[in-house]
Amino acid sequence: MNNRINTFFGLGKLPFSASIVSLIPLIIFSLFFYTPYHIIFNILIFGIFLLLGLVDLYINRDYARNDPKEIIIDEFLGMYSILLIAYENNIILNIVFFVLFRIIDNIKPFPFSVIDKKMKNWFGVLFDDIAIGIFIGFVYYLIKIIFTL
Repeated sequence: MNNRINTFFGLGKLPFSASIVSLIPLIIFSLFFYTPYHIIFNILIFGIFLLLGLVDLYINRDYARNDPKEIIIDEFLGMYSILLIAYENNIILNIVFFVLFRIIDNIKPFPFSVIDKKMKNWFGVLFDDIAIGIFIGFVYYLIKIIFTL
């Protein structure tokens, strides 16, 4: 079993690894927010990890089908999704995003519970957390638009 990318090189075997790996996008995003081409850089980081994660999940699809706890790339990509959509460099706000993401990921309310239960395959492992990230990002973006009118 190769699965190095999806376990973040073994980090997935540690306690609280899902929360730890959800913090990594916050660090990357904050470090590079004010650099030239920061948007392109962050999209590239997300895209590279998405592509590598999908390839790794596909190669190990029999193992990934049961969505084992060691696979934590989905938390990384879900949190990165929020940051890319909301695109805020406010540490307090980004921590709020992190907390919301972890709560929703653990509770898995509708429609995320449907994705989690119905897509028992290598792609479904990623999709539920990315969907949560997109949801939180878009809700924030809509709230931001409404209150700035």
